[in-house]
Amino acid sequence: MLNSSINDREDQYQKLINFTKEIDQEIIKITSALNWTIESIKLDDDNKLVCPYDSSHQISKKNLHQHLERCQWKQEGYNEFDVPLPESSLSLNSYSSIKLDSQTQNKILWEAKEKDPTMKIANYECSTWHKRYISFFISFYIYIYSHYI
Repeated sequence: MLNSSINDREDQYQKLINFTKEIDQEIIKITSALNWTIESIKLDDDNKLVCPYDSSHQISKKNLHQHLERCQWKQEGYNEFDVPLPESSLSLNSYSSIKLDSQTQNKILWEAKEKDPTMKIANYECSTWHKRYISFFISFYIYIYSHYI
């Protein structure tokens, strides 16, 4: 009984060694097909940074900015199909538009909430039309219209 257990373990160990060798050969084939070397891949690890939004992400320094934008977007609950709000192309002095920064928007919302405690306010800043539309209720528009227009 003891011998069969040892033999089973040796068989499993040998299978694991063979599997590891096969995988190593496969990696060598793939890297050579890409004109890379194993050494160049190992050297590139020095240029990897850990994403502050998801510690399981390792990013190269040259892709850091692009990755952080996408990863932060995902952390805020958005996906690749969400479209960010555009920046206004009108000047700040334009009479045909109202431009509110987030601080002013929050102030307006909290003033409206004080007058109407049933009003619901999202506790995050919206970055897409869809979420903004859902977050700002008719009370917000009525309040802005009555105070600023």
